[in-house]
Parts: sequence; structure tokens; C-alpha cells
Amino acid sequence: MDKVAGLVELLQTRSDISVTKVTGQDIRAGQLNNFDVVLFPGGSGSKEAAALEESGRQEVRTLVDRGGGYLGICAGAYLASADYDWSLHILDAKVLDRAHWARGNGDVEVNLTTSGQSLLGAKSDRETILYWQGPLLCGR
Repeated sequence: MDKVAGLVELLQTRSDISVTKVTGQDIRAGQLNNFDVVLFPGGSGSKEAAALEESGRQEVRTLVDRGGGYLGICAGAYLASADYDWSLHILDAKVLDRAHWARGNGDVEVNLTTSGQSLLGAKSDRETILYWQGPLLCGR
């Protein structure tokens, strides 16, 4: 099973979440008007941006501007940044060390707020997550 399918399957176990997979074409056609949150998974941020085209990227920015949620995992975080011509510029952050994006992977321990624990269904305020070559970001 690929990672996106696994994530969709995991999210579908929650009775309070409805999951719909959409394409760049769907987003350009205004389908985000029907959703509260959009999730961009790993892969390639530039390829995600290309699939959206400029009109789709504007649709995503419109969702966020109206208070909708954006979850960017790895490539999705690159896409959200303000560091590339193709970026969404919804996250006021630069990507550090762009040249060494293939920096490896491993487990990372993170601290969660009470809200984060609730959202993720975590039993503790500390969780271990897998880091896999995602961006290193800093505020601008």
C-alpha cells in the first residue's frame, strides 16, 4: 500500500472525518469550496504545484484565507512555504539548506499541545514520528 493510501485509510477510521481524494483538476474547478481542510502529502512539492497550476494554487490560498485548514506533510510543507516561485506562500517561512534536501530519515520525538493530542488521538504529550527528508523551515 502506498503512503497516501495508508494515510487515507487511517483517516477513514475516524467517524468524525470524511475523506475525499481530489486532483489538481478538481481543485482548479473549485472543489475546495466543499471542504474544511486540504492535505498535501509527501512526494514532490514542485510536482504538486505543477498539478495545481496557478489557478489551483489560488484556490488553496482562498481556502486558507477563509479559515480552512492546510496540512502539508513533507512535500506539502515545501509547497506551503514562501521560498519558491511555485510555493503557496501561506506559511511565512523559508526552507533552510535547499541544496541538501536528501538529508535522510529517522524517528523524531515531538511534544504535542493538548489540542494536538486531541486532534491526533495521541495518548501522551510526546510522540515519535518518522522524519523522511522533509524541509527544515525558519520564519522569515
